[in-house]
Formats: sequence, C-alpha cells, structure tokens
Amino acid sequence: MTLTAARLAIADVGVEAGVRAGADVYEHDAAFVGVDARLSFTLSPLVIALSFDHFFVEDGHTLQQIGVTALYELPIAALVRPYGGIGVGVTRFGVPEGGIGMGMVDASGARAGVNVVAGARLDHASLWRMKPFVQATLGIGPIDVLTVGGGVLFDFGGGR
Repeated sequence: MTLTAARLAIADVGVEAGVRAGADVYEHDAAFVGVDARLSFTLSPLVIALSFDHFFVEDGHTLQQIGVTALYELPIAALVRPYGGIGVGVTRFGVPEGGIGMGMVDASGARAGVNVVAGARLDHASLWRMKPFVQATLGIGPIDVLTVGGGVLFDFGGGR
C-alpha cells in the first residue's frame, strides 16, 4: 500500500512558470532577463526551481546562467510568503575576440558554482493564478554573481 501512495504523490506535481528580471549588483553591473519554472510535490516541503538568465554585459561579453535550486517556503499563512534555498548554477561566458575579461584565463566556457537564494512571493486570492515574487541570489564559484530581481509566476495547477 505504501508503494501505491508514493507513486500517486510523485505523479501529483504542481507547475508554476514565468518571467523574471533584475541586475547583478556585485561584479558585472549588468541587467538580466530570464525564465523561471517551479515544481512542487504533494508530499515534499521543497520546491524545485529551474531558471535561465541572460545578462546584458557591456563590450560584447556573453554571460548566461542556468540554475537548479531546492527552495523551502516558510510554512506561514500570510500575504507575503518568504522562502530560501540552495542549488547549483552553471554560468556560461564568452569574451569577444582579442580580449580576456571577467578574471578568466580563457575566452569562453562554463563554470559551475553554488547558488544561495532568499526571496518572497505575494500570495493573495485576488491575484488569481499570478504569483509576483522578489528574490536575491548569491552565486558562489569561479564566477561570482549577486542578483536582485523579481518576476511573476503563473500557477498551472497540481501539487500541494
């Protein structure tokens, strides 16, 4: 009986997806735009967040980040729902022909690091299926970033 219950819980996945924007306020002083998807499961207090961000870096440099983060939302019934989490981020970079920058010894590539996230989302019945949020993400690794931004998620149902 336990095996059947576990299969049902895994199958009941909540999906939220949306857009986000903000800025890296640490080293690159660059704005970013991105997408965010979050998966929740009925029997787990964690939410898996998947993200992609494109940074608008000066001088033709390229900086993009893909992240997978486990988020924990504090179990409080309030209009503002705080959350925190930790995950992995892979940052892809490129430097235009003729110059190495951003403290790197090669002109392009990817580096993995740890992401630490703190944020809050607005949760009110009048917003229907929209969930605005703000968050800060600290990327620790070969390419450090500290982003502050916000966005809106759309709830596609399921989950908890």
